[in-house]
This record gives sequence, C-alpha cells and structure tokens, in this order.
Amino acid sequence: MGSLDDHISAGAIARSDDDFELQTDALEEVLSGQLPCWVCGYELSGLSVTGVCPECGTPVRTTLLAVVDPSAASYAPLRMPRIASAGLVLWTGAALLAILTIWLCRLTDALQVWFAVPSKLGFLGALVPVFAALSGLGGLVLIHPQKGDSLKQTLGPILASALYVPLVWMLWYTHAKIDLTAGIPYFTNALREADRVELRCAIGIVSMLIALLVRPSVRAFAKRSVLMRTGQLTRQTLLAVVAALAIALAGDMIHVATIRVEPLQHVVTSTISLLLVAAGSALVTVGFAGMFWDAIRLYPIIRNGPRSLGDVVQLDEPDA
Repeated sequence: MGSLDDHISAGAIARSDDDFELQTDALEEVLSGQLPCWVCGYELSGLSVTGVCPECGTPVRTTLLAVVDPSAASYAPLRMPRIASAGLVLWTGAALLAILTIWLCRLTDALQVWFAVPSKLGFLGALVPVFAALSGLGGLVLIHPQKGDSLKQTLGPILASALYVPLVWMLWYTHAKIDLTAGIPYFTNALREADRVELRCAIGIVSMLIALLVRPSVRAFAKRSVLMRTGQLTRQTLLAVVAALAIALAGDMIHVATIRVEPLQHVVTSTISLLLVAAGSALVTVGFAGMFWDAIRLYPIIRNGPRSLGDVVQLDEPDA
C-alpha cells in the first residue's frame, strides 16, 4: 500500500493537465503566502514550484496539487465560514458522542448482568438527548450556508432541523426514562419492552429522514475540498449511514413483530433481530465516526475558503 504522498501524486498529477497547468515557462515561479507541506507541515513559502520540501523531501508540486483548487473562484461565498466550519464539527461530533454514550450504557448493562458489576452510570442515558440537541444546534449551519441558495435547497435542512425536536424527545424518553425505570434492555425481560422498541423504530425513521434531507447541503460542503471532490480522499457518504440505519431498523421491526405476534416468538427470530440491531448500530457508529473525521478535514477549507493557484504562487511581474 503506497504512502499518502504517492497516492496524491499519482491521482492529482493525472488531473493537473485539465484543471490547471504548471507550465514550463513558469518553473521559476515561487510560492507566496502560507502553504504548509501536505505531508509534514513545513512552511513552503519562498520555495520554487519545482522544488522539494526541505524537511521531508515531498515535491512542492504534490502539495500544490493537493491543496490548490482550480475551481476555487466558482464557489459562492459562505455567509459565515467560521461558524459553518465549527457547526459541521459540532453536528457530527455531538452525534458521535450520543452514539458512543448509548454503547457505554449497553456495556455497563452487560457488566451488570454477566458479572454482577454494580452500575453507577445510570445518569449516562440522560446525556444522549443532550448530545443529540447539540448536534441539532450544529446542524443549523446546513440551512442556507452560502449566498445564492434557492428556497428549494434550503427547505430540506429546515425540515431536518425541525425533526430534531421529536428526535431529542424520543431519545430522552427512551434513555432517560424507560431505561431508568423499566429494567435493562436486551439482557433481561425488561418492562415496557414493546414501547421501547417502537420508539427505537421511530428514532431510526426520523434519523434516516434527517440524513436524507441534509444530504445535498453536506455534499455541497464536501465539494469545496478538491481532494474529496476528485476522489483523491474518500469520504463517508450519508447514503451509507442511511443504509446502516435501515439495517438496525429492520432488526427493531422484527423485534416488534415477535412481541406483537405470538407465533413469531421464537429464538431464531429474536436472534436475527438482535444481530441486525447490533450490526446496524455498529455500522452507524463507524459511519458517524467517518463523518466526524470528514468534518475535521473540511474545517480549514471551509473556514479559510478554497485556495486558487494565484493565492499560493507569486507570478514574476514584467520588467518596467
């Protein structure tokens, strides 16, 4: 498996002829402004376009092709780039914290049932809706983030933000009320099991709707990264997250059926349901971790804006 430098050099140089050219008559052009090396972070300003990083030996051309966006001038300006970049990190990071908190709750349940370890972390369930609410707050940056967005482009994120209200309530009722009063789910015959599973189904459906409604806005942010847009760096797609949510939802729906329909109450159906919920939940966790990492990588691009070739290369002015 090649290094990141090799990966970018092979892919990015292949597109250089179409996107922008470092012509042979511009070989003496030097870098201006701030341009840290793509690999080690060494400041490359003042070096020749055809030089190499003094610290790690990475060609300057590799950093240029990784950082410079030939389409930078075509993007509509963001209304509040600093808030937008921070909001994306909050949106994905808080959602990931909510998911990890749920996993921690189930882990403490397992330790309590299997090893009789007393749990003193019952309050964790109450943090799940708090993190979800923070995620919804961060998601507000997806509403009309750039100038020129039409009403149609804005409507989806608005509806998604509104859906956070019932989502937060359902998460609170499930994890801060039912789980604290009705017994340990999954590991014991907890009271109000049907109510809890039906709420999980509703949570899954609402989460899928939110993901689909904000997808166009998220894609618009991702396109501001030249490496994500051209496939040089992969990113976590919301459709994959929706698919993972659908797997968990299928498991919950089977669980509801086994509770409501007596002939379906069998160890096989219960096992299938549990496996689907576990697999779907694990994939959702991986998906949101990927989205959080994407938000971290997009943060400087959204905050500072994409960089054109003219931003980093100083052209020699003709002699007077």
